[in-house]
Amino acid sequence: MKLTSLDIARLSLIIALTLILQALGLPQLITGPLINAILFLTATLFGWLAGSLVGILTPLVAFFRGQLPPVLAPMLPFIAAGNVSLVLITSILFRLRLKNLKFSWTVLIPIGIASVCKFVLLYSGIRVVLPAILGTRFPHPLEFMMALPQLLTAFGGGILFVLLIRIIQKMTLSRSFY
Repeated sequence: MKLTSLDIARLSLIIALTLILQALGLPQLITGPLINAILFLTATLFGWLAGSLVGILTPLVAFFRGQLPPVLAPMLPFIAAGNVSLVLITSILFRLRLKNLKFSWTVLIPIGIASVCKFVLLYSGIRVVLPAILGTRFPHPLEFMMALPQLLTAFGGGILFVLLIRIIQKMTLSRSFY
């Protein structure tokens, strides 16, 4: 997908919005769905490469802002990979279907698949891969942080994404008489 100047400007605004949301320092159960909604949106509007850029940027910003505990630094590649998997799956499953996107159970299938893949990468990273490499497990609260909340925030972000698309579509249709 070739990005136009307008696309680059819009992508820059999305990245700025992402950074602002992370700078607010809200709890994970608020920030997570918002960031995941942005990942779904970026992947759908601009493709996998732009979405991956945002997906790699967000854990780095969270780490350097102190939102991600320093002990979870080894999880950064897994968080980035989880975000990229969400973006890739979204790009593939929603390609060229944006105008037909409706909030129904059928649209929840690709959102669910992308969310589960992200969850599996994060959970296997903290429970299997890193303990095998480091020779020790992470404390339970940190393991939990990379488990069910990640699945819920990814899926919640997908629902926010669909609602946002529907709002944009309705706004576009209501302005069509100008």
